[in-house]
Amino acid sequence: MLTTLQRIRLYALLIAVMVIFVGILFNVQARSKLRDIRLVSQARSLSYALESYYTDYLRYPAGNLNLKSDTVLTENGFADGSHPYFRGIFKSFYAVTYQGTEEGYVIRFRLSNTWPSEGLHGVHCTVRTDYTVSCGRS
Repeated sequence: MLTTLQRIRLYALLIAVMVIFVGILFNVQARSKLRDIRLVSQARSLSYALESYYTDYLRYPAGNLNLKSDTVLTENGFADGSHPYFRGIFKSFYAVTYQGTEEGYVIRFRLSNTWPSEGLHGVHCTVRTDYTVSCGRS
């Protein structure tokens, strides 16, 4: 049988373990949400850069790209040049792609969380030519 002092120590240890466990869960969730926020922000930044490119050249850069590698948009499209519109690396566990023609583009990516308060009701997201960010379940 445990003495009163031993019981108090056991309960204190259990409470400490629970507090640490809950803290770790909150940290993991916060990091996941931060990754999502960064990904949406980068996709919007690339969208704005593509619209600036369109304003200057009256077309969008054509092609299919994996945006998880170093991405640069210049006067030469998605190639090195002297006037960068965008430069960055999309950090995501999932694929981040650009599909574009001279008339329009779609940036596709996946989030880890849903954001109903922001109007993003799913995890499979697109940014289209008109700056529209939409996320659905499929």
